[in-house]
Amino acid sequence: MIRSYIKSESEAEISFPKYRILARVNDGVCTCSDLADVIHVSCAAISKLVDALVNDKYISRETCKTDRRITFLKITAKGKKKFEKVRSGASSRFSSNLENLSTAEVSQLTNALEVIENFVLKLQEDQS
Repeated sequence: MIRSYIKSESEAEISFPKYRILARVNDGVCTCSDLADVIHVSCAAISKLVDALVNDKYISRETCKTDRRITFLKITAKGKKKFEKVRSGASSRFSSNLENLSTAEVSQLTNALEVIENFVLKLQEDQS
C-alpha cells in the first residue's frame, strides 16, 4: 500500500527503491555500501539506482578527503524537495485512509504496529 502511495505521489519519477535511497541519504551522509546493507541488495544494484539519482540531480557524490576510495552520498536541495513532496503526499493519503477506521480498528492497528516496531528493534539488537 505504501509503495502505491509513493508511486502515485512521485509521478512515476521516483521508484520505491529510489525513494528508500533518498530517505536514507536524507537522514545523513552515507555510502553505497551503507545503502546496500540497509536495503539488502548488492552494491551493483545500489550503484545503478544511485547513478540515476545523481543524473537527476537528487543526490550528489563527494569523495572522502582522507580516503579517495570512499564516496559519500548527499541529498541535494532538489532531492530534498522531491523527497518531502512524495513523503508528504503519501502520508496524507495514508492518513485519509485511517479516517475511515473505527476507534477499535485504530486501536488494533496501533497495537499491531507496536508489535512490529518491537520485533524490528529486537532484530536490530541481535544484528549488533
